[in-house]
Amino acid sequence: MEHWTPETFICDGDNIAMFGTCGWTNKTTGKTANVRAAHHAKYENGKIVEFTEIFDTGRAIAAATP
Repeated sequence: MEHWTPETFICDGDNIAMFGTCGWTNKTTGKTANVRAAHHAKYENGKIVEFTEIFDTGRAIAAATP
């Protein structure tokens, strides 16, 4: 992991969404991927009960491909 950069948070009751970027270098290929990322977490009684992560898998696959 090179960086994890949250940029925007949106809160609505027990739901929190985060939009940002992250980047990492694949240890095998040496290629770096920088992607947009989105997370959604739903809380109940102060604990996360649902979590979704979305990011550009095409760039991740490209970085892992020799």
